[in-house]
Amino acid sequence: MKINVGFVGYGHFAPHIIPYFLAHPDVNKVALAELIPERRAEGARRFGITELYDSFDDMLQNGKDINC
Repeated sequence: MKINVGFVGYGHFAPHIIPYFLAHPDVNKVALAELIPERRAEGARRFGITELYDSFDDMLQNGKDINC
């Protein structure tokens, strides 16, 4: 079973760990929730993340298929 991973915040840690999840064979997709629009856009651009959320609450409400 593949999982869908949602990251909350694109600060110092996320840019270093996201590539491992993107490369993992059991990860279907990676989503990103980030309050600061510029950081959210940077994560999307740098890693090709297309599922973006304005906040953790937004991801909880609308990211129904995110497993962890």
